[in-house]
Amino acid sequence: RKLEMKKEALKLSGDLSAAIKFLHNAALGISSTSSRLYNMSSSTESTFGISLAIGHQQLNTLDMLKCMLELFLDLCEEGELHSVSFFWPQLCQIYLTMLPPMNATELCRVELMEDFLLTVATIYSPHLALGLFWGCLADLEEGLGPLLAVRSASNATTVDHEEDGTSEHLPAEVGDKIRFRRWCVLRFVCELESLIFGFDGGWGGGSVCLRGALAPSEHQLVLIRDAMKTLQAFRIQSHNSLTRS
Repeated sequence: RKLEMKKEALKLSGDLSAAIKFLHNAALGISSTSSRLYNMSSSTESTFGISLAIGHQQLNTLDMLKCMLELFLDLCEEGELHSVSFFWPQLCQIYLTMLPPMNATELCRVELMEDFLLTVATIYSPHLALGLFWGCLADLEEGLGPLLAVRSASNATTVDHEEDGTSEHLPAEVGDKIRFRRWCVLRFVCELESLIFGFDGGWGGGSVCLRGALAPSEHQLVLIRDAMKTLQAFRIQSHNSLTRS
């Protein structure tokens, strides 16, 4: 109830910058509870209390994320698509920052975020869908590109990216994050493409947008499609979905 009241207050005030901040913190599992955990002592009772606080924090951030995503879907429904469009690059970047999920709670948050992005892209705005494609493809070019190399020396702090005689320096940790999430982004692009072009089974294999980056054999393709059907069945049964999924 408190989250619904907060959503309505943000909608009435028009303060979408605050909504984006709430969404960002909830998407990454950041809560005010985190800052209070360090003030507890290391006794057995306090350790148990920390475990309960962390569990409560995860539930809070998941509910907050769902509430903020519903707020932006409300704006799309009410004809305020330009407001969502203004924050669309930030929303896409928040999604990429969430990848890859490392536990069940993070996976639930990623599923909610993907649900939101796919809903907006396929129902409300082909223009935003195109922007989402471009953002994901740019990230994949960094993660799968043969020109991206990491220095193996222990004192290396940058990733060199050379092309056409130019050199671009990325922090090593940024290069690592891009490579760790590349398979998640690859799967998401395939799902988005399949929804946009109406491929059977919701899996087109990236045949339109990925330019051959994903080329499974015939038997592998059958296994992927079966796995996607199973995943979609679990998604339908799940309660962690948006009202306009």
